[in-house]
Amino acid sequence: MCVLEKGLFWLFVVLSLESIILQSATTEELCVEADDQCSDTHVQFYLYTMLNKENPIKISKETDFKEIQFSETEHLKIMIHGIGGSYNDDFNTSIRNAYFEQGLEYNIISVNYYDLKPIIECYEKTVKNVVPIANCIAQLLSNILDVKKTQFTYVHAIGFCVGAQIVGYTAKLLKDMKITFQRATGLDPALRNFELIFNFLDKESADFVDIIHTNCGFFGQLMPAGSVDFYANGGINQPGCPNNTHDWKTCSHNRAYEYFAESILYKLNETAFFANKHCSIDQLSLTGGFKDSEIVLVGAFCNPQTVGIFGFPTKSSAPYVVENSKILKELLENTAQDNV
Repeated sequence: MCVLEKGLFWLFVVLSLESIILQSATTEELCVEADDQCSDTHVQFYLYTMLNKENPIKISKETDFKEIQFSETEHLKIMIHGIGGSYNDDFNTSIRNAYFEQGLEYNIISVNYYDLKPIIECYEKTVKNVVPIANCIAQLLSNILDVKKTQFTYVHAIGFCVGAQIVGYTAKLLKDMKITFQRATGLDPALRNFELIFNFLDKESADFVDIIHTNCGFFGQLMPAGSVDFYANGGINQPGCPNNTHDWKTCSHNRAYEYFAESILYKLNETAFFANKHCSIDQLSLTGGFKDSEIVLVGAFCNPQTVGIFGFPTKSSAPYVVENSKILKELLENTAQDNV
């Protein structure tokens, strides 16, 4: 190699290193660490009811909840987005819209921590922010229930990705306040930094904890953690998702909330997602694994008495429910509607 070539080579190396360092520094500057004051600049809350489903009411722990017009129902739902999300992302809008399409009264609070930059480049910081975000949510719910405890007898938390882990930590904080979620739904709970003993969402997070797995071992957790765990199409890769590495992981991950949103729409129809029980996680596979005769509903209308590990199939595009997947109507009718 001539002197000029060597010089150009080392210049390239130096410039590359400078670029990496600069990019790292720039990314670090983007990342935001939450304070412990529950600042409105970091975490916001938006209340949706049938009356204001297009124009939510912004609330905070300082709100006088005696003055807030909640829907006259015992249901209170709180939704927590994940990486790259916000209170108005597809996870939130698809599920909120599906609930309100039922024509029933709901009180749905969407959490927004978008200003904390929950992007993949800031993942480590987002993990650190789980605790202060959960603390803000716990304070808000405690204040609401102080005023509306006799009304809200069924509190259901729904979290996607890191949001599912925030649900879990919020549940731990609420238990210290003698408050328990009646239901917690984890939609492909985040894996990285939350493996095994570091997992916040588990079967102790609520009276009933249902988890849908769609991207196990990549963005989502592999091991079962809820009262009931549903593995869609084996739980790793979802049909219809692109073949390239990043897109199929993101697509498969997102299917968790897409399946849940679709399950709301079936209500008491005969068509729905159903799952077969598996003896253990070891017998769950991409081909479906061992199945026994127990069949249950997946998603919004899942019976709260359901326990174990289940697998269910879907189609490759929406509507995802398999057309020949017919549930006996009596099974649907036996599922208590007040658990939706």
